[in-house]
Amino acid sequence: MLLASALVVSACSQTKTLSKSEVETQAAAALTAQVGQQSPPITCPGDLEAKVGASEVCAITLDSGVYDVTISVTSFDETSNNATFDVQVATQPRS
Repeated sequence: MLLASALVVSACSQTKTLSKSEVETQAAAALTAQVGQQSPPITCPGDLEAKVGASEVCAITLDSGVYDVTISVTSFDETSNNATFDVQVATQPRS
């Protein structure tokens, strides 16, 4: 399974990071919209830096195992503190 979705979230602090909970929530919402059914929770290791190129590997648990979910910032507007990022789910479960 491969999913690429653009998401817009607000950076929520002066350190220009996207909160762990906001990234998890928005990634799960995008996956739900893509597949047409409720996404299992996505778990990320921490906040995501709000700068182009920043990324982190999160996880989602499906019936067939735990899959990596890579979230990458593709744009960040410092004026509005909005970031756009892509979400990609690995095609194979973790080993």
